[in-house]
Amino acid sequence: GWRAPAATLVAVALLATPGVATAADHEHGSHDDTATTSHDQTTAHDHPNQESGVTGALAAATLTGVFAAAPAAVHAGGTGNAIHDDSTAGTPCAPSNDQVAAADKLLADSTLALQKYHDVNVAVAAGYRPLGFEPNGINHYMNKAYLDDGRTIDPDRPESILYGRNKDGSLYPVGVMYMTGSVAERGPRLGGCLTPWHRHGFPFARPGEASVEMMHVWTVPVPGGPYAEHVEGEYARIYLGVAPIDTEGGTAPAAGATTTTVAVDQLSSAFGLTTGSNVSIAVALNVINVHRVALCAEPLRTAVAARVKNQPLLDRMCDPILNGLLPGASAPDLATVLKSFTATKTAK
Repeated sequence: GWRAPAATLVAVALLATPGVATAADHEHGSHDDTATTSHDQTTAHDHPNQESGVTGALAAATLTGVFAAAPAAVHAGGTGNAIHDDSTAGTPCAPSNDQVAAADKLLADSTLALQKYHDVNVAVAAGYRPLGFEPNGINHYMNKAYLDDGRTIDPDRPESILYGRNKDGSLYPVGVMYMTGSVAERGPRLGGCLTPWHRHGFPFARPGEASVEMMHVWTVPVPGGPYAEHVEGEYARIYLGVAPIDTEGGTAPAAGATTTTVAVDQLSSAFGLTTGSNVSIAVALNVINVHRVALCAEPLRTAVAARVKNQPLLDRMCDPILNGLLPGASAPDLATVLKSFTATKTAK
């Protein structure tokens, strides 16, 4: 397990002091990749973690103590972290003391900085906009200005804030996602194998293409620990008590390989996300979110179902709680959407 070093105790003291914040501002540039090994984090761990919206009483405990209070399902393990860093598969993760301290500090700094965005409307005012419909209760809010600011890891300016749904439909921050500025750039491996970067296909790139590198920092307990790669399905299962929806068909492919299109890709494609179109993924996903009520009423619901033959996905799309309107979301008017929908061939 990842033990909480002295840096954690310092972070806890800072967390308990009003008005004190730290930052790990790393500019784009060279970095040491010598310690990027792979490890499997599919079982329970004693990684330190911290809830969003820290109070003095909470911080007076320890980060590990907060993680110990996680839902039992977290400690039971899950799909957690499927790291696909450029390293030798099966090599044990053996970080140095400096790497452990760096990973621990980034978690503490990210947790501190995230508290000002506890209200999603504050994030919207700062320029964050929702990626759009995401079926498993985790919503990525992206800030284009921060994507283009030349900073790779800055807890005060994360490229993406992760908001989780409560069972009542409200949103609260569950982590951040740091992203590089281009597909060619690699993220700094601050904590070696503890802080892995990964790429996605859809929805961060068009189906079959690869995104820029990104790294999650979860500030609520999740299987795989605070740097787990893809746990949206586990979040749905653990925190919302619903069956996860498959969104992994668009995972970034290996060179020369193709991906299997899943229903979420098909659903987005129905609203103009086709090869050669100028409709962005975010526009397509926001169409689904903004016009959900109309799309879930007849006759449009039947028309959507005819193209996307996946009832669980359609039921989730039409769930008024788990897919309520996201603050800051915008999309073309419904007439324009339907014109695009009519012109789009059924995805295969």
